Amino acid sequence: MKAIIFFGLAIISFSLKAQYESKFNVYVHSLDDDMDLSSLKRPEYVKVNGVGEAGKNSNLQLPSPSVMNDLFKQANLNVQIDQMDQMDRDIFFRKLKERDLASIESSYPQFDKSSLKKLKKLVEETK
Repeated sequence: MKAIIFFGLAIISFSLKAQYESKFNVYVHSLDDDMDLSSLKRPEYVKVNGVGEAGKNSNLQLPSPSVMNDLFKQANLNVQIDQMDQMDRDIFFRKLKERDLASIESSYPQFDKSSLKKLKKLVEETK
C-alpha cells in the first residue's frame, strides 16, 4: 500500500513539475522573402521576418567574415584562425566582445597573449 501511495505522489509531483516548467522558443529569422518556413509547424518555433528587434542592436551583431579575418590578420592570429570553421570564429569573436582578456586567454591558451590583447583592443574599437 505504501508503494502505491508513493507511486501516486511521484506521478502528481512529476505532472505539477512539467506544468510549471518554462517553455522554450526557437526563433527562426527569415532574411529572404522567398524562404519557405511552412515546414516549421511546431509551437515553439517563432518565425521572424528580417533580423527582428534583437538583430537591430549593434552590440549583438557580428561583423562580416571578411572584416573578422582582417582583424585576425592585424593581430597576427590568421594562422591559428585558419584552422577554425566559421562558427568557431563567430563564437571566438563573440567572446572577444563580451569577456575580459583573462577569460579569453584561459579559453584559448594556444594563442599568443600579446596577439589576443591586440585583437581584443581592435574588436573594442570596431563597436
